[in-house]
Amino acid sequence: MAVKAALCVQSEAELGTSLTSAFGRLDGTVLAVVGPADTECFLPNDDHVVLQVLWNGEAYRMVISVLSTYGDPDVAYLLAPTAPAGLVWQEGWHTGVGLDYVTDLGLHAGDFDGFPSSAHLIHRNGNGQDGAVVLDPESATPRVMAFHFANQTF
Repeated sequence: MAVKAALCVQSEAELGTSLTSAFGRLDGTVLAVVGPADTECFLPNDDHVVLQVLWNGEAYRMVISVLSTYGDPDVAYLLAPTAPAGLVWQEGWHTGVGLDYVTDLGLHAGDFDGFPSSAHLIHRNGNGQDGAVVLDPESATPRVMAFHFANQTF
């Protein structure tokens, strides 16, 4: 098992159940990073990276696409130099918040130059429902990992 996946949960009984189906933001601590080739963790996924995130002592499974099943299979990513203005990290599940790559981060498809090997709705969706991963959210310089499919323009 890869070191980053070493702490992953091994069963559905170990996963939290407090997320809702609404668009939202989960503020927590990364427990494990499970790559597409990792099969020892619960619910492996061969074309996504799975982040297992701790919130309130429970693990939640966040799925990030790294391969598109529509058209060009590449998924582009970018480590944005800044986070959205006013971003305040607070552990928990936050609904009623939005993120738009263009409006909030000033990003456009042409800004992306890397391609990951897999995120689940953690990508460009538009209409204030773009998905991202924020690194070091409590630091003076938080950064945002953003993703989009090769066929998306914005």
